[in-house]
Amino acid sequence: MVGAKFLRLLKKGRALSTVDVLTAFDFIPDTKKLELYPPFFLMGVKVIRVAEDFRHLTVRLPLRWYGRNHHSTMFGGFMAAVADPLPALLCAKLFPHCDVWTKRMSITFLRPGRTDLEVRMDITPEQIDAIQQELDGNGSATPQFEFFYWDQKNRRVARIKNIVAMKKRSEKKKPQAP
Repeated sequence: MVGAKFLRLLKKGRALSTVDVLTAFDFIPDTKKLELYPPFFLMGVKVIRVAEDFRHLTVRLPLRWYGRNHHSTMFGGFMAAVADPLPALLCAKLFPHCDVWTKRMSITFLRPGRTDLEVRMDITPEQIDAIQQELDGNGSATPQFEFFYWDQKNRRVARIKNIVAMKKRSEKKKPQAP
């Protein structure tokens, strides 16, 4: 069965991105869509948990032979690539009336990643309220999130700081009668 959104995209006659295709199939759960996103799929990313309200997310990044650096530990680029879109994706689910993207991300490595890693991210009710207030006041918001990669011994491996840019979508203006 083909999703209605997918059919609408095809009718527009433009080239479709992988994200367009994945999001158009309503019958595929959001967790599976994230795992099928090509960079994540190739890295073997597994979504462990997404809360129904999209305020909590846990993702596993496996330590594969092709994801190791010359010290045989997790390549930092893999860690950055996985951590980069997560806050923006959660914000897009929490604020569907906004365009959302990563504005800035930094990663501080605390110890070598010698095992599979998990990234755990939470958005608190206070953060949601602050974002909504900023959106209501300015029409845009730039919340900052901090979260960590954890190894299998439950030790912090890396600290992620991510700033998300959010802007309310403008309502399409109706044509004025002459």
